Amino acid sequence: MDEPKFQIEDLIIEGILAGVFRTCEAVQLTPFGQWVLEPFKDVFTDDLAVTVVDKVFRAAGRQEMSDTDFLRGFVDLALKHGEDGLGLLEILNGKTVRAHVADALGAASVQFGVFLVLCGVYLKSLADEAHRVAVKDGTVALVG
Repeated sequence: MDEPKFQIEDLIIEGILAGVFRTCEAVQLTPFGQWVLEPFKDVFTDDLAVTVVDKVFRAAGRQEMSDTDFLRGFVDLALKHGEDGLGLLEILNGKTVRAHVADALGAASVQFGVFLVLCGVYLKSLADEAHRVAVKDGTVALVG
């Protein structure tokens, strides 16, 4: 029996209903979504964001993609361990971070898949602030 497809669009809709996402020209965090991720600011650094974005684009073999395709690629890589993935599960399972994950899931009343997309949206915004990507009209493109 095949496992159900992981539908990023469904997770985004669920996140919108939970109040952690909004969509404008791209999927963005609401103030509540930013609050949920506040405890991770020391873990989710600009350097990590740039590394993550680079890996997602390298795996896709593209320089530009839709926001949803970026998030789909992010979640796919986030679920892989070690060198094949982003190392995100290892980070989130760390002793000091694990309790924050449980708090975030409880505060937002969302499933782990929505939380992973939340992490992807946040890291994408950090990479945008670091001028590694440009987010415009629903697309994410590498800069430089």
